[in-house]
Amino acid sequence: MIRYVSAGILIIFLIQELAICSIITVGENESIQTAINGANSGDIVVVNSGTYFETIDLNRSITLQGVGMPVVDGQGRDRIVTLLSGDCSISGFAIMNSSKSSHDTGCVVIESNNNSLRNNIIENCSCGISLLKCSNNTIENNNFSFSKIGVALDECTENNIIKNSFKSINKYSIYTLNSSFNVIDSNSAINCKYGIYLDLSDNNTISKNNLSLGDSDGLNLISSKGNYIIENNVSSYKYNGIYLKNCINTYISKNLVFNNSNYGIYILDSIKDIISENIILYNKWDGIRVSNCRGIYFEANNISKNENSGIYFSKGNNYTFANNTALSNIGVGIFLKNLEKGVIIDNNASDNQAGILLLESHGNSIERNNVISNVKNGLFIEKSNYNTIINNNAGSSLGGFVLFESYNNNFINNSAFYSSAAFALQDSSDNSFSRNNVTFNKIGIYLNRSNGSQFEENYINNNTVGVALNFSDISPNKENITRKNKYDLLSNNNKTISKYRIWKETIISEDIEDFLATYEKVIYGSGETSIVRPLESARARPKESNALNSREKEPTGSLKLPVMIESNPSGAEVWIDGKPIGNLTPCKVFLEMGNREIELFLSRYESFKEKYYVAGPTFIIAELKMLRDDSSNDGDFSADIDSKNIQAKLIAERPEGEDMPSKESARMPAIPIWCSILSIALACHLAISRNNRLR
Repeated sequence: MIRYVSAGILIIFLIQELAICSIITVGENESIQTAINGANSGDIVVVNSGTYFETIDLNRSITLQGVGMPVVDGQGRDRIVTLLSGDCSISGFAIMNSSKSSHDTGCVVIESNNNSLRNNIIENCSCGISLLKCSNNTIENNNFSFSKIGVALDECTENNIIKNSFKSINKYSIYTLNSSFNVIDSNSAINCKYGIYLDLSDNNTISKNNLSLGDSDGLNLISSKGNYIIENNVSSYKYNGIYLKNCINTYISKNLVFNNSNYGIYILDSIKDIISENIILYNKWDGIRVSNCRGIYFEANNISKNENSGIYFSKGNNYTFANNTALSNIGVGIFLKNLEKGVIIDNNASDNQAGILLLESHGNSIERNNVISNVKNGLFIEKSNYNTIINNNAGSSLGGFVLFESYNNNFINNSAFYSSAAFALQDSSDNSFSRNNVTFNKIGIYLNRSNGSQFEENYINNNTVGVALNFSDISPNKENITRKNKYDLLSNNNKTISKYRIWKETIISEDIEDFLATYEKVIYGSGETSIVRPLESARARPKESNALNSREKEPTGSLKLPVMIESNPSGAEVWIDGKPIGNLTPCKVFLEMGNREIELFLSRYESFKEKYYVAGPTFIIAELKMLRDDSSNDGDFSADIDSKNIQAKLIAERPEGEDMPSKESARMPAIPIWCSILSIALACHLAISRNNRLR
C-alpha cells in the first residue's frame, strides 16, 4: 500500500511540474533572447530553423531546443551564448563566428553548474565551448571545427566531455587548466594540432578517444598528477603520440599508439608513472622515450616495428621493466642509459639490432629475459658496472652476451646458444660467470684484453671453440665443464695473428669487431704461437653433428630444442613434467620451448628435481647426493612379512621424521646387506612352509 501511495504522489508531482512548465516557440524573424527573458525557470524554448544574428544569455534554468538546426551567428562578438544560471540544456543548434581573442571568449561560455550541451555544431570560434570555474556539466555528441580551441576547462571539476567530434582545430581539441576529476571519453580529433592537452590538471580520466593527424602531440600532459590515460588510439602526429612532462603517478594503459613522426610515448622529468599493456607500433623514432625519471614502471607493453629503439630510457633510477615485448625494431629493443637500481625482468626482445642494451648504467638486475634472434647482440653492456644478469636466454645472434669496458658484473644461470660468440668481453675485467649454459656456438667464451674475471661451474659444450683468449686470462675458481667442443681453448698473445691458421679460421672469420665495439659502431654499422687443445673425440665426430646454424630435429621431423641431460653418477631414470620418458642418463631429448620440470632417480641416491626454462639448446648436469648409510644402526630398519599369499611381500619402513624419495622408482634407502639377505630368506621360508601346509 505504501509503495502505491508513493508512486501516486510522484506522478501527481510530475504532472504538476509539467503543468507549470511552458513551451515557448521562436520563429526565424523573432529574438531568442526575448523569448528567454519572458520564460520562467523550467520552461522550454523551441527555436525553429533559420539564422539568428544575436547573442544569448541564459540567466535562468531553461531548455533551449533547436528544430531543423537553427544557426546562431555571433558576427565576431566575444561571446555568443553564455550560461549564467545552472541546470540549463542546449541542443540542436549551429553556433558560429565568435571573436578569436582568448579561450574565455567564444561560441559558448559556461559559468555555472549542471548544464548540458548535446548534438550541436560549433565552428569558427576562438573557443567552441569554454567552461570557467564550474562543475557537473556534460558536453556530449557535438561537432567542433575551424576554431582555435574546441573545448577549454579552466578551474573546473567533475565535468564530462564525451562523444564529441573535432576537426581542423588550430590548437587544442580539448584543453584543461587547473582542472581535476573530469572525464574525457570517446571523443575523436582529426587534423587538430593537439588532440588533448592537460596543464596543471590532476586526477582526470582520458579514455577511448581517437586522436589522429595532428601537427604536434596527440595527448599532452604538463605538470599534472594522478591522471588515467586508458584505451585511446593515438596516431599520425607530427611529434609524439603521448607526451608527459613533470608529471606524477600517471597511469597509461591499453592505448594503441602508432605511426607518429617522433616518439610513440615521450616521458620527461616525471615520477612514479605506470605504463602498462600498451601497443606501440610503427613510430618514426622510438616507441617509448623516457628521460630523467624516477620510479617508472613498465609492464606488458608491446613495443614493436618502430624505426629506432622500442624503449629508450636515459637518466633515471628505481625503475622496472617487466613482461614487455620488443620485436622487430630497427634499433635496440630495450635501450637503458645512465640508469641505476632498476629491474629488467621477463621481457622478450627479439629481431632487433640488439635485444637489451645497457650503457653507463650501474647496479641493475636483469633477470629471466629472452633476447633471441637479434641481428647483432642479445644483451650488450657498455661502460656499465655492478649489474646482475641471471636466468636470461640469448641466442641466434652474432653476440649473445657482450661486454665492452664493463666491470664487476655477475652472470648466473644464463643460456647462450647459436651465436658467433655466446659471451664476448672487450676491455672488461673482474666480472664473474657461474653456472651458465654455453652451447652450439661458434665461440663459447671470447675474452679480448680482459683479465681477472672468474669462471666457475659453467657448461661449455658443443661449440667450435669453448674458450678463446686474446691477451686475456681466465681464472676458474671451480671446474668448468667443457665437452664436445672442437677446441676447448684457443689462446693468442701475439699481436700478429693472421698467420696462425686456426685462430684466423675460427676467430677472425667471425668478424668479432663487427659486434664487439662501441654502441654506435655496433648498431649503426659502425705474442707467442697460439695454444690449441683439440678434444680427443673431435676427430671422430662427423661434421654434420656441429649444429651451429640450424636447430636439430626429432626423428619425427617436428622442430624442437635439443636438451642434453647428464648426471653424476650416470644411469639415473629421467622424468620430465611428472612422466617417465624411459631413458637413463646420459641422454638427449627434444623439448618444446617453455618451463620444464626435470627429475632424476637413482637407487641409493636422493631424487633430483629442478625447473628449467628451455629457450634453446640446453645442457643439464645434476650432481646426485648419496643417501645416508644407516648400517651402524640396526634399529633404523624394520621388516614386516605378509605371508597370506603364496608369494610373500616384504614391506620396509623408515623411522618417523625421515623422508622417502618422492617416486617409487627411487627405490628403498640403503640398508645393511646382511639384513636384506636375512629378511628375504625369512620371507621365502615362511611362504614355502605355508605352501607345503596347504598341500
